[in-house]
Amino acid sequence: MMDILDLSKKVWCWIKWPFYIVAGILIFLIVTQLVECFGADASNKFAGIFTPLIVAAVTIYLSRRQHNIADAQRAVAEESKNIAAANRDIADRKLRLELFDKRYEIYQTFVEFFVYCHDIPLDIREYLKLSKKEEESVFLYEDPKVWNESLERAEKNIGKIQQNLDLFKNKCEISIGKSMFLFKSDNNIVYVSFLNIAKETYEFGFSKKEYLEANLQKFEIDYKNSDPQIQTDISQIEIEKFRLKNKFKNELAIILQSFLHIPEE
Repeated sequence: MMDILDLSKKVWCWIKWPFYIVAGILIFLIVTQLVECFGADASNKFAGIFTPLIVAAVTIYLSRRQHNIADAQRAVAEESKNIAAANRDIADRKLRLELFDKRYEIYQTFVEFFVYCHDIPLDIREYLKLSKKEEESVFLYEDPKVWNESLERAEKNIGKIQQNLDLFKNKCEISIGKSMFLFKSDNNIVYVSFLNIAKETYEFGFSKKEYLEANLQKFEIDYKNSDPQIQTDISQIEIEKFRLKNKFKNELAIILQSFLHIPEE
């Protein structure tokens, strides 16, 4: 329906001017005919009668045009106001989304740190990485060369754990600094929570590394005594892993609940 109205307005804009021209010509012909029929004096009387009417008609027409222009200007102003409000809403939502992304990036750093420490394998064979042939050389033929190579490989692989711990520690320290500005909370509870969780996660990963170093040393001593055994008592590590997992799930998640949610429309 609106398309038909718009089309009719456009058509009228094009065809109205010929009507105006024809009307002007007719008026001119009528006035000329009056002059010929009644003479100049009578024509002056007619002119005196019709001139105010014509002036009034022109005045009404111009007033109508001004009114239409004013209506159009008000419509444009209202549309501009709506556009400005929409732009403000878009800018506000963009700002909130950017804040959410920055906060979630900080939270993700600590989650990745914990996941890394959580998934550090405690089986020393994961670090010795003995092939089937090497296992035969070490355990059946007691080849010291192969054993020393596998031992060096295990020490190198365990040493990478410390490198990764230090790398995550640096990332967490940077994130903790950012959290002071991105997480406004009473008594800096978010900052303190991040600080504690980073420290405890680092200690948890470090305890795993120490366990592996001790286990590798024991494994080496046992090997020299021709009775290599793998230490399997990881109860304390499992207890700490369970405690940290609950702390992430029940403590940190609750504290960050009001900060980590996608902004609504």
